[in-house]
Amino acid sequence: MFSFNYKKCVDIWNIEWDEICNRLEKNEENLPKFEDLIKDAVFSHVIAQIMEYSKLFTVYPQDISKLFRGVCENDPSKICVERFIPQKEYINPEKPCRMNGTDRLYNYFTIDYLDCTGKDLILTSAHELRLQPSDSFWGAFFTIPAELGEMRIIDLRTRAKIPTDDKQFQRFLKLKATHGIRFGKVDQQEVEYWIIQAVFSIWEKSRMFAPVDKTNPEMLWHQYRPFHVLCDFFQRNGFGGIIYRSTVYRKGICLCLFDVSTAICDEQTITQYDSAKYC
Repeated sequence: MFSFNYKKCVDIWNIEWDEICNRLEKNEENLPKFEDLIKDAVFSHVIAQIMEYSKLFTVYPQDISKLFRGVCENDPSKICVERFIPQKEYINPEKPCRMNGTDRLYNYFTIDYLDCTGKDLILTSAHELRLQPSDSFWGAFFTIPAELGEMRIIDLRTRAKIPTDDKQFQRFLKLKATHGIRFGKVDQQEVEYWIIQAVFSIWEKSRMFAPVDKTNPEMLWHQYRPFHVLCDFFQRNGFGGIIYRSTVYRKGICLCLFDVSTAICDEQTITQYDSAKYC
């Protein structure tokens, strides 16, 4: 069975992630390949396994009930469909964010998916915006056209609580790998699935998905750029977006779409929300 020292794995990945950030900081012009930045052999293998078993983590647009996008805008005259869609002409190099890289553009949403429903979409968006009571908070719902129903989205969230103790993880993995199989035979696909899930759990607990420090504006670009590298990796491997757990609101689930024209804003749903209720 797979030996799993959870704390050591988190520590190793934190070192990897810090090195990725450092290498990106020294290379501002070109976007390196994510897989080329990974130095640890185990994690390099896991990255390859994620692609080999990607069907197990693939979500399609019809699996997502609703997409919500919120913005802070104090000028009501600017509130229109275009305000909810990232545009290159509005990129401010002094105020970078995950979706507004100088060499790429993504659109981020909170989504009605699995255990994130209803009011949680708006709460997640408010937390992602670091909303203050005095902010003017607007939101709108989006849809993905039916013709894009075959677009693949990869879900990077863990589907269960992964044990962090090695012996407990061994028992957990054995149970998952032999569930429903007679004579104790091991389902290798199940083994790979849960090992990758364990890695997703490590990612969630590491600095990779730590909330961005917005009190240090001059470092924002370097904090966001690794996400551009991660998105680029999955985009090159045929995905249209990634799903991940919100870093600032644990019940929230977020979606990054790599093509900003993929989702269509429903103009009729544009609404101003009471910021004080969602801070």
